[in-house]
Amino acid sequence: MKGLDLCKQFFFDVGFPKIKEEIPEVLPYLAVGLGGGSQCHGNDDEVSRDHGWGPGFAIWLEKDIKTQFERDLRRVLDSLPKKYLGYGWADDEEAQFACPILETLMIL
Repeated sequence: MKGLDLCKQFFFDVGFPKIKEEIPEVLPYLAVGLGGGSQCHGNDDEVSRDHGWGPGFAIWLEKDIKTQFERDLRRVLDSLPKKYLGYGWADDEEAQFACPILETLMIL
């Protein structure tokens, strides 16, 4: 499975429902995607799964919204499984970066 497909499915099957259930008021402000790596371009395969490969997604929020929701979002994201569809991260240290919350100046 390609990393982009894995991450997309992980977000829609696991991440989005959990965020919607726990903190639905943040949904209008979320921008979600992948922050980097070969999986963003579909250039990963069964052989080229290097660091930063596993189920996850990044969330971007404007600074004031991030300040308002970061603690609750972090709690929800930390509760998500570290394995999905039999795929996981190389190690626990790497898994802590599976779902970062990033700041953006403006979401269009």
